[in-house]
This record gives sequence, C-alpha cells and structure tokens, in this order.
Amino acid sequence: MQINIRKNNILVKLLETEEELEKARRLRYEELILFHRDRDDISYEESYNDVDRFCDNLIAIDTDTDEVVGSYRLINKEHLEKTGGFACDATFDVTAIKNSPEKAVELGRAVVKEEYRDGIVIKCLLQGLFRYLLEYGAKYTFGIIYLPKMDEKAFDNLVSYFYTRLLDKNELDIKAREPSFSLNRIPKQEIDLALVKKHIPPLVKAYLMLGCRFAGTGCVSDKLFDSPGVMLVVDKDNIDDRLVKYIIGK
Repeated sequence: MQINIRKNNILVKLLETEEELEKARRLRYEELILFHRDRDDISYEESYNDVDRFCDNLIAIDTDTDEVVGSYRLINKEHLEKTGGFACDATFDVTAIKNSPEKAVELGRAVVKEEYRDGIVIKCLLQGLFRYLLEYGAKYTFGIIYLPKMDEKAFDNLVSYFYTRLLDKNELDIKAREPSFSLNRIPKQEIDLALVKKHIPPLVKAYLMLGCRFAGTGCVSDKLFDSPGVMLVVDKDNIDDRLVKYIIGK
C-alpha cells in the first residue's frame, strides 16, 4: 500500500525505515507517555514493543527538518497473527470485533508534536488514514482515547456526554476490563455542554464528526497511560460519503 499526502513541508506516508521508527517512538514517548503520566517513571525503552514492527505506522514528516512530527499506529486483522492481538486487549474486551466477519483497524499512538498543532499535520494524517482505511476496506475503526487530567465535575460531564452516544450492544458488545468505570454518571438533561466543550480532546471532536460511538464503560488506566481511557468505534457505513471525500481531498 502506498500513501503520499503532501501539504507545504508536511509529508504523510507509511513508515518504512528503522530511522523513521526510532523517530516515531521518540515522538510518542515525549508527547504521549510523559504528557499523560506527568512524571518520568516510565523509561523510553519501556514505552514501546515489537508490535510496531508487525503493523502499519502512518507518520507525518517535516521535510524541511526530516523530523517525524505526527503519527498513528494502525493494527488491522491481518496483523493479529504476529501481534498476538489488538493493543487494547489488556484493557478492553473487543471479542465482538475480532469475531466479526468485517474488516477492522485499531488506531493507537495518535500524536502530533506540540509545535505543529495548527491543524495542518492532523488534517494530513486524517487524509492518509482515510486512504488507508478505504484501500484496506475497513468497516470498523476503533481505539482508546486517554483523557487528560481534569477535575471530577468536568470528567463526569464529559464521559456522560460520551454515554449519550453509546454503541449498539446488539452489534458490538465492547466493555472495559476490570477495574473499570461507567460512563453513565450524570443524567442527560443535566450535562453541562459548555463544560464538555471546554474539556473534550480535539481528536475526539473529529471522531464525533464521523459519527463515532462509545463503549459504556472505560478503563481506569494502564501501565503506560496513567489516566482513564474510553473506547470509541467508527462504523464506515455511518459516515457521510461527502465528508469522506472532503477529508481525502476529492
């Protein structure tokens, strides 16, 4: 599969070399692991594993500096024999996706370097992602979003808002493994939408535009990300074709 998205000095492609892999891992460690943990008790060497070598990695490169400034890790069903499963298996039960005859891709390690968060890099990454999903033929795209630190009131409002967009359990019964928490914390009519808007992660806003749905329970934390996580799923059949064409630039 070939992906080549260019916008000014930004190039989005699939990772190919050991040098690119090292740069992507460094970016993920500095911008994701240290950011979420707010401390450095996880070393760089503990922050990655060989899964990166057995799946696909979408990266954004600043061609002026040759620096990797954004990335997505993509695990599809064809990778599972070598990866041993999806990355989320330790914290979420996604048996329904594994057993589905439909193709699916797990998104992980989504990150953009702080200095490049002006919208250009993430838009190019999303264009590359959609080209990948279309070529692979994925019906389901899913992944964990680890939430930034916030006070209890903001957290309860945010995850309760997610709960109003719940997955259909008759189709995909996905739930967090213990210890877990319910997203249903505040009645729908009491949710403070202004507070939700203030704290919702930018990437989740993009997924909501695509009609994503959420599992009803979230994971408390995992080894790397010392913060709670929610599982979202995007079904290709629920996305407006006009939106897809807009994103991929057609």
